Order: sequence, then structure tokens, then C-alpha cells
Amino acid sequence: MSATTHAFDLLASTNISVEPGICTLFGDEALLKRHVLKSIVRHIFGDEEDVPFNTLSGEAAQWRDVHDELATVSLFSSGPRLVVVVDADKFVSNYRAELEDYVASPAGVLVLMVDTWPGNTRLAKAVAKDGLAVECRVPQVQRGKAKPLDTKRLLKWLVHWAKTV
Repeated sequence: MSATTHAFDLLASTNISVEPGICTLFGDEALLKRHVLKSIVRHIFGDEEDVPFNTLSGEAAQWRDVHDELATVSLFSSGPRLVVVVDADKFVSNYRAELEDYVASPAGVLVLMVDTWPGNTRLAKAVAKDGLAVECRVPQVQRGKAKPLDTKRLLKWLVHWAKTV
């Protein structure tokens, strides 16, 4: 996938291509981030019960630790290594150059869960081109300066989600 995808569109899709690289889940809706992460894990590992991935806190994570986790080969899985960094805003700020290099030659799948993701940075542009950027916010209707909720789209997704769950 390329460019930015909304969580609703990704969750409704049955054909998600998750290859080694960076996936960013950005926005303020934790529920959407959790569902998108589940979907990514399912597409990488299928129905494996014991999924080999590590979750790190962006407040404490060091790039060397994240990179080592991504480069470690799993003994029990054939898929790529998956590392999730939660609350990764500070991590992205601290290791932007390393992340830009990683997008160019990834070894596994790095999922960054951030609140903000400015689309005008080199990193965001590289992820949009070669990775997966997923907006995890309740959709809004563009009407001048006011942006009311897109209740029609929200209700449609809630009905779809309720039927599948």
C-alpha cells in the first residue's frame, strides 16, 4: 500500500499487503489503533497462535534495541519479525534519521503508534511511498473551518464491525 489509508478502509479490506518496512498508526483513537494492529498481525502471521512480536514503550525505547529486535530471526515463525513501539512520538523525534534509513532498507516490520504524524516530513513521505500510514481518527466532514464528525461513515463502519464481531 502507499499513501495514507484511513483505519476504516484498511479494516474493511481483505487484501492488505504488509511487507517489511514501517507502518505508522497515527491519531487519537486507541480502539482503531488496536484493531488495525490486530489486522496487521493477522496478515503477517495468519492464524498462528503464538505470534512472535515485541512491544516497546516509545518513552524508553532505544533505536539499537528496536533494530536488534527487528534483525533477530525467529526460530518458530516463517514471517518477518514484528516490533511495535507504542506512544512513539518521542521515539520518532529522537531517531528520525535512523527511521528514514530503515525505510530504505527494512529487515522486519516496525509499527509506530503515534498521536501526531505530520505528512510534510521526509519520514512521513518515505513511509507513505514505501510503507503503510494509517489514520486512526474518527472521520470528519470537510466544511469550511468547522469539521463535524462524518456520522454517516462512522455508523456504516460500526454496523460493519458489529456484524463481523
